[in-house]
Amino acid sequence: MKRQRTKPSRLRPHRRHAPGAYIACLLFVGLASCATNREPAADIVTVEGMVAVRGNEPFAEYILETSDGAAYVLVFPEDAETPARLRVTGRLYVEERMGRSHAHIEVHTYEEVSD
Repeated sequence: MKRQRTKPSRLRPHRRHAPGAYIACLLFVGLASCATNREPAADIVTVEGMVAVRGNEPFAEYILETSDGAAYVLVFPEDAETPARLRVTGRLYVEERMGRSHAHIEVHTYEEVSD
């Protein structure tokens, strides 16, 4: 039995560069997805109100309540004396606890204010 010879197939010129284009697209998508994982810019706020400790140890927290009724959980770098009327400046963020959202302030600076 005689074998038939087949002509070698030739790739068209535009198909020769296809693997490079696929690699370039994958590289672009990979780099673009890395750029979206950045942490959002921090919201720095200054709030004034009455600070008290609420809760029982080991779950006690500093709570600042403003004159309009807004409440913030304060995260101090060290212990603070309470109750006190304070003006705090820090990074505002929201944290979920037991299915509820609570506004937190990571305190950078604070000062006692008079009534």
